[in-house]
Order: sequence, then structure tokens, then C-alpha cells
Amino acid sequence: MSAPDRPASNASLATAHLGDVEETLVIPLLGRAREQRRRRPVLRDPKAEAIVEALDYDFDRFEGAPSLRGAVVRTRFYDRLVERWMAAHPGGTVVEVGCGLNTRFERLDDGRVIWRDLDVPDVIALWHRFFDETPRRRAIASSAFETAWMDALAEAVAGGPVVFVSEASTLYFPEAANRQLYADLAARFPGAHVVFDTAAASFVGTQDTHDALRHCGARVTWTVDDPTALEAWGLRVEERFPLMRPPRWIRGEAPLLYRLLVPLLRLARPAMADSYHLNVAQLPG
Repeated sequence: MSAPDRPASNASLATAHLGDVEETLVIPLLGRAREQRRRRPVLRDPKAEAIVEALDYDFDRFEGAPSLRGAVVRTRFYDRLVERWMAAHPGGTVVEVGCGLNTRFERLDDGRVIWRDLDVPDVIALWHRFFDETPRRRAIASSAFETAWMDALAEAVAGGPVVFVSEASTLYFPEAANRQLYADLAARFPGAHVVFDTAAASFVGTQDTHDALRHCGARVTWTVDDPTALEAWGLRVEERFPLMRPPRWIRGEAPLLYRLLVPLLRLARPAMADSYHLNVAQLPG
């Protein structure tokens, strides 16, 4: 039975013991849920809508925030980046780092991909109320920065292709922790790909007034003004683009109003428009 057919009667975030960073999962979740009310949604995610309806949580403080749609656009861009990787690596393994209550597997499953949803134990306990594990999909209850899950996964994939996908998760942690994370992954998965976002210092300076993030206790602490600087970590940055300046091949995934207004914002506030990047890189190896 699929999760929307069995909504948890007491699935309360208030009793889920989520930390400040973990609570940010409600922002993209609500964005995808509310997107279903639109005549032409950027993506279809009825499961997100069912989860929001089942959760006992005060979503009102986020309602109407323009960045909710921005989060949906970001998610759609991520979907396209992951789809492209899956097409090039059929039967490969996708690891959703800091998965929250993301439904990317439901959107992208091609019947062959191996999927791992990774998050801290309290989030995975909540995850299990809405998602089912299958032979190809498993949940991993661990901090991304621990190494035991990496060792177990490396043994399971036995050198097969892997991509680590981190959407709005690791940027809440210090630079040193992220650098160590990529070093630990590279030691076990040489040559694997990573898809992740980075925020410039100019973005960090505005997050206290951000229409959604200001309602959460978490704050972005890892700042990267130029993602190519991460090549000093050994990463080979294959692609990078600001969320508001996507490449032509992916631009059509955004709604028309977004495509019309973003050029104006880039002219008026160029630093802000270029402050948040999506990146694809390869680990050394």
C-alpha cells in the first residue's frame, strides 16, 4: 500500500524531535505540495500534498512565501540533473544525502535505479511513516558525516556507479565538515559524482530576512562564492550555474513568469541573482 493511502494519524513534527537543520525539510515539502494547486505545475507531486495533509505541523508561517516556488524550481532542476546521470549510468546508485521527506524516487524511478535515502535517525523514523522500502530502495539512518554508512554502501555497490545528491542540506554545516565529507566519500567512491548546491556570502547576509528561512532556526554556514574554488579540494567541477541563470538545456523546466522576471532581477541585483549555485562535480580518483 502506498504511503498516501495510509496517512499517519499522529505524524507530528512537534514530536519528531527534529533539530533546526532537519526542520528545514518542511520548506521544499510545502512548496511541492502547494505546486499541485497550480494549473500548470512545474512538477507533479501528489505524494508531497498527501504528506502535508497528514502532518500535524503549523505550515501557515510559510504560506505565500515566493521562495516556495523557487524551491520547487530548484527541485525540478535537480530532477533533470539526476535524470541525466541515470540515463548515462543505467542501474547505478543514487544516494539522496539529507533526504528529508523528498519524493525524488517517486518522480524519477525508471525501474532499474538503486536508491538510498540518507538522513539522521529522527528524520528517517518520520520517513518510514510515509515511504516503503523495496529491494531497490532503502533508507539509511545516519548523519551524512559518519563513515560507517559509507563503508557499508561501498561494499554493497562494489565499485558500481554512484551519485550523491545533496539538495539544500550540507550547506547548513561548516566548511571543514563538508571538506571532510567529500574526502571521506572520495576515499571510498573514487570518481563518483556529486550534485550539490552552494551559497555565496551575499546570500548568507540576507537569510535572516528570507521569507521562509527566517522562520527556521537553521542558518547557512558554508559559503562558496565561486564553486570552481572547490577544485582545490580535489573535486572536478563539471557544471555549475546560478539558480537564476540556468543553462539553456534546463531553462525550459522553469515556469514562464520565472523566465521572464529573473533577467530583470539579474539586472537590478546581480550579486543576489548569482548567489546560489547548483553544481555537478566528480570526486577524485
